Amino acid sequence: MSLKGIKIHIFFVKIICKYDKEYLVYDEVDVAEWWPEQGFLYFNKFSIMGNRSDLKGTAIRVSYVLNHKDTLNHLWDYRDIYVDKLTKANYRLVVYVLELLNTSKVDVWTDNWGYRNKTTNVYNGMYGDLMLGRADLAATPGFIQAARLEHFKFIPPTSPARVLFIFQAPPLSYTSNVFTLPFNSLSLIIFFTIITLSSALIYASAFSEWKFGVVAGGNKPSISDVLVLECAALTQRSGSYEPKTNAGKIVLYFTFLLCLFVYVGFSGHIIVLLQSTSESITDPRSLYDSKMEIGVEDTPYNRYYFTNSSDQTNETYRRLFFENRVAPRNNWFTPRRGIERVKKGFFAFHVEIGSAYALIGETFTENEKCKVRESYTIFNKGDSFAAVPKNSAYTDIFLVNALDGKELMTALVLQAFLVKMLLKPCILFLTVFFKPFETENCSEIMEVITDFVKQERSPTKLTAYVCWPAPIRLALLQKLSENYYYSQIKSVKGELEYPQIEEHQMFLLDAACEDSKNIFLQAQELNLFNQPFRWLIWGTSNNSIFDNVYLGVDSKVYVIRKNDLHYEIISVYKYAENSAAFVENHVAIWTTSQGFLHFNEVSAPKNRTDLMGAALRISHVITNNDTHNHLWDYRYREIDSISKVNWILVHRLMEFVNATPIHTFRNTWGYKNATTSQYSGIIGDMQRGDAELGGTPSFFTLDRIDIIDYISATTQSYMKFIFRAPPLTYVTNVFTLPFDTYVWYCSFALVGIVLLVLYGIVMWEWKDPVFKEKIENLQSLRPNILDVFLFEIGAVTQQGVDAVPRSSAGRIATIFTFLALMFLYTSYSANIVALLQSTTDSIRTLEDLLVSRIALGVEDIVYAHYYFENAQEPIRKTIYEQKIAPKGQKPNFMTALEGISRMQQGSFAFHIELSTGYKIVNEIFQENEKCSLKEIEYINLISPWLGMKKNSTYKEIFKVGLKKIHEAGIQHRENSKIYTKKPVCHTKGSNFGSVGLIDCYAAFLIFGIGLGCSIILMILEKLVKIYNDNKLHGNLEVMEAQHKFFDDEFVCK
Repeated sequence: MSLKGIKIHIFFVKIICKYDKEYLVYDEVDVAEWWPEQGFLYFNKFSIMGNRSDLKGTAIRVSYVLNHKDTLNHLWDYRDIYVDKLTKANYRLVVYVLELLNTSKVDVWTDNWGYRNKTTNVYNGMYGDLMLGRADLAATPGFIQAARLEHFKFIPPTSPARVLFIFQAPPLSYTSNVFTLPFNSLSLIIFFTIITLSSALIYASAFSEWKFGVVAGGNKPSISDVLVLECAALTQRSGSYEPKTNAGKIVLYFTFLLCLFVYVGFSGHIIVLLQSTSESITDPRSLYDSKMEIGVEDTPYNRYYFTNSSDQTNETYRRLFFENRVAPRNNWFTPRRGIERVKKGFFAFHVEIGSAYALIGETFTENEKCKVRESYTIFNKGDSFAAVPKNSAYTDIFLVNALDGKELMTALVLQAFLVKMLLKPCILFLTVFFKPFETENCSEIMEVITDFVKQERSPTKLTAYVCWPAPIRLALLQKLSENYYYSQIKSVKGELEYPQIEEHQMFLLDAACEDSKNIFLQAQELNLFNQPFRWLIWGTSNNSIFDNVYLGVDSKVYVIRKNDLHYEIISVYKYAENSAAFVENHVAIWTTSQGFLHFNEVSAPKNRTDLMGAALRISHVITNNDTHNHLWDYRYREIDSISKVNWILVHRLMEFVNATPIHTFRNTWGYKNATTSQYSGIIGDMQRGDAELGGTPSFFTLDRIDIIDYISATTQSYMKFIFRAPPLTYVTNVFTLPFDTYVWYCSFALVGIVLLVLYGIVMWEWKDPVFKEKIENLQSLRPNILDVFLFEIGAVTQQGVDAVPRSSAGRIATIFTFLALMFLYTSYSANIVALLQSTTDSIRTLEDLLVSRIALGVEDIVYAHYYFENAQEPIRKTIYEQKIAPKGQKPNFMTALEGISRMQQGSFAFHIELSTGYKIVNEIFQENEKCSLKEIEYINLISPWLGMKKNSTYKEIFKVGLKKIHEAGIQHRENSKIYTKKPVCHTKGSNFGSVGLIDCYAAFLIFGIGLGCSIILMILEKLVKIYNDNKLHGNLEVMEAQHKFFDDEFVCK
């Protein structure tokens, strides 16, 4: 083959630049082509985004803030998301954008955002990297400061990062006196007016009784007697005095009746108020004025902004919080430690809310989550932004218009920034080249190849198999190298090798060469016609060269065909392996004068979703034979739920791709045979190629990943232990819980002080001659410590007493004793009501379940047997050996209905697929029984995904088809119709359950202890009495003997 050509003078207009100072060559962008006679054949308007989106692998230096070294191990796996959250989120985003721009990335790590040195005016940390040229992008978002605007420009926030105070709303009693809240002022005024009127009438009645001698021997009534009687009415106990006349009795009766209603209303409101939380803490001022302890997340930016004044913070609040609450106790905490303190209560934590809520979701109970509140921080603005050097070229162009979608806006702005930033060191020229254009036999093919690779707009590594002479091969290599494509040329007679790097590979083949068929056969054996490989072939006018070669739906094999006036490029493939004919997709038309007249990008999900009725084999799991009769009618949804949902979705997928399904049914998903390494069930069907698609989703396991491809999560199916949380009384003594330790101490101290005061008053009354004369004939409290203690017991238990002090001092002490103890009694009773109806949240983990007294059972299905019997983790293995299948006993595998029925009775946890379990729960549980349902995960796996044959040619179109089914709402509809969600508790506040014997265990225990003590004391008293009687009897006998002796002696004398 010889080179022949003619020379024509043509002018090419190009824009050239360097992407980086280190580049040795310039990049060229064609702007126009001018011919002497025709003038401009084309003129392309230059655009940075349109013409510079492929940055040729330019290295981008990206600086991140790293506070924990372990973050480097978890940048992609979503573990510990509350640690370095902003860095992790933006790391992934930057990687995605750099891949789109075909750039490489150099990570720069620092331990802080960066703050200005007042002496040198230079920043340290991440902003220092940006300022000193060590980084091109500060990817961890930071706050905007006036000083930073002098050196950097900020792009819209890439992560919704906000810093706030997080705390649990304190009880209402923490900020208000709840005992004054049940009634408003008008009600209290009316009530006390009536009580005053009643007191006056009772006093008048008592005075008339005394004056007219209705009560013989009675003392003159006093105001203090009436006040004691009114106090008794208010506290719902009997008084030591009552009127004797009918008028007085009627007044007293209606007074007690009124006080009864008021007392009941007061107690009812107290029950509610004691369980309520305060909403008075809404801003930094109220937070500071509260009694809460303050803590701050230990991060460099928090330490900087709390310890230094800046325009980013409110200086007043900064000084108040730091100097008075944070610094004195050194309250700097990690996110986990801080949230643990928040969980305990009376603690506000200054933290990034994304990290905080991640930890709250993991560690808080549902009830505790309801109490979580936020308050504004010391920062004037909470949003954070990524930063770029201020002198980046054309920065302002890309920061003008905001798009409607925030997610799309963020990604596009960051991509736009990277394009402009890379052009910072570029030197732009508008250059007119004058050169000769040579046409020869192979030059047009070279031009077509070059333009085609450019049009693909993706990184490409070229390997050409041609039989051209050396000068033409050298010209092809030079042509490709001029366009910065890595390329190599090999002989068609050589051996085809599988590339070490699969991505971005394109093979060029001259089919006119004698040994080109050999290349095709080798490529077929090495699966080089599958994704992600591309082929560009020329030198053939028909598809006979592809005989005995299977080009699947996802293949990208392009053929260049020469016509009289132009070159046509087509793409060929087959619907199925047994198809006889090839299908052609028209791709492009190329002419020597205008290049590509049009170019249609080939995509299997876009161009090849119609499989023309091709037969595809699909394997399903059916564990119950009756399921075959109910795959479409939504009956018995709890049986083979996952198979029924996906049966419908797979049929919709087949309709989408216009394929004919051939169904196979198995009774198991499939597990590996240790001897043959072959799988059973549907996994085995896909492993052997007997099925293209698994019609029932399966769980991810490490050994299956090498056997099949997972394409989509169609069903949110989870298996967990479900159980009814046992009553709180099962794990603790609720009679000690209403008050915390300090309240108990104060209560006992109060009783002791009152005991001493009353004893002193009573002692004085009985020693004073005047009082002693008055009270000897009355039922008055005597100066005996046991009598006074019994009086205190009556006041504590809100019962009546048979005697009271008679002096004014004693009555005042009595009134305030009963009043104070009434409030304690009401609070205690209100909390007991709530606690007796509460359930425990102490069973949260598998270890808690193992050590609890709850029995365990498992639904009798295939995969449950596999996962439980093969568990190796110590806790899970112990659960199976001790509670599921103890030695010598029948394993606790049972039907779903039997397991849920036992769970309803309590003290039983049942492992079941959640939808199946909750459907039965909805059918047989009472509404109040649904409120105590809890879950604990045993099988630690993600949701099941549909699997298909490894490297299947239909993989991409199936994935897109399932995604469209999901987006159209069909997947949600089918899941909603078959799967049952956890029942919603509608009656949590009105639940009622009869108090059982175990609930009153502590009360009976106290009664038993008291009864035992009384019996022991009775026996001791009896023994003492017998001893004293015997001693007395002995003394009498001695005295009688002595008396008889003296009598006898007297007689003798």
